[in-house]
Amino acid sequence: NAKVQWKVRTAGVTDQFGDTDWSVERTIYIYEKPILNLSMTSDMAGSGAIITTLTTFPFYIRATVSLDSYELQKPVGYHLRIVSHGSYQTVDDTGRTVAVNSGDSVYSKYFETSDVLISEMSANNVDLESGVEYTIYCTADMSTGLTIDQSHTFTVEWTDAEYTISADISVDTESYTALISPYCADSDGTLIDNVTLAVYRREYDGSYTEIATGIPNTNTSVTDPHPALDFARYRLVAKDTLTGAISFYDMAGYPVGGTAILIQWEEEWSVFDSTEETSLNGPAWSGSMLRLPYNVDVTDNRKTDASFVEYAGRKHPVSYYGTQLGETSTWNVTIPKDDKETIYALRRLSIWTGDVYVREPSGMGYWANVEVTFNIKHSDVTVPITLNVTRVEGGV
Repeated sequence: NAKVQWKVRTAGVTDQFGDTDWSVERTIYIYEKPILNLSMTSDMAGSGAIITTLTTFPFYIRATVSLDSYELQKPVGYHLRIVSHGSYQTVDDTGRTVAVNSGDSVYSKYFETSDVLISEMSANNVDLESGVEYTIYCTADMSTGLTIDQSHTFTVEWTDAEYTISADISVDTESYTALISPYCADSDGTLIDNVTLAVYRREYDGSYTEIATGIPNTNTSVTDPHPALDFARYRLVAKDTLTGAISFYDMAGYPVGGTAILIQWEEEWSVFDSTEETSLNGPAWSGSMLRLPYNVDVTDNRKTDASFVEYAGRKHPVSYYGTQLGETSTWNVTIPKDDKETIYALRRLSIWTGDVYVREPSGMGYWANVEVTFNIKHSDVTVPITLNVTRVEGGV
């Protein structure tokens, strides 16, 4: 914790110091070497035994900096990493397979604090594999610009629970919404403790849309506002809160039986909990819906974001692909002229300045911008309708 200031002067070829100037004065700071204490325990206070074999979540990582001259330097942040020593395959929160190689970080986070670092590790923020060795690396950044490192190695040893994942599904044919009740049960049909569930809707293009996560395993139901009109397809994901183990189950398609094109907009959803003693004060869903139960001609058009560049010396251009996928569709339908409700809804849709959710009986559904065109002739008993649909990014 000292400061050394120094400068030099040389005699040069004249061998006279008085003929030359002093150099720029420079300063060297000497600091006390800090010590980083790193511990992994089962209690937040850090008073328990150091864990070398992890058998259950949660556990706590505690890091403190020891030095006498705390007023001259102090920590300003900690970088925490957990690195795998083995290679394996696991699944993420959506059930997709993830490959972990030896040396990969399964957890990495920076904590900007000058206090003692206490980080709770649970199944919610880190995924560990039984039988694999891991190392915790902690780096403390000091206010002086210095850094100090410490590490701790541990092995994961736990037994994954065995259970069956399933769900009960029902469909409301008025609003064409689905009610999903996921559950995890053992071989005797008893619900498993310490398990949370998630429901993802599988779309027609193979992607997954999150319906709800963190669902308790207590026969709790969640609502899917936009299931596919042919079959409602879902992936159920179960996470063990004690070990972080993730399991998933792809349910067979549940028949919905929708035969009309549905377009919904200006939707408002409310969360409710209905019991025998209480009743709903209002509907769970409100909004506008256009139903077209007629023969519809559908023309899909998809254009990838591609460019073709010609180079001298090459016989063919080189292709480059971007991330955009232009997905449009044209729907043509003829409705009776006396269907005043549908014409009224089409006029309201034509002036709606926002996104809508469109569903077609073949199972296609997404958020889109819709342009409405129709022509009513006094001599015709039918009205031709054209809907130009452009898919856009959206939520559930």
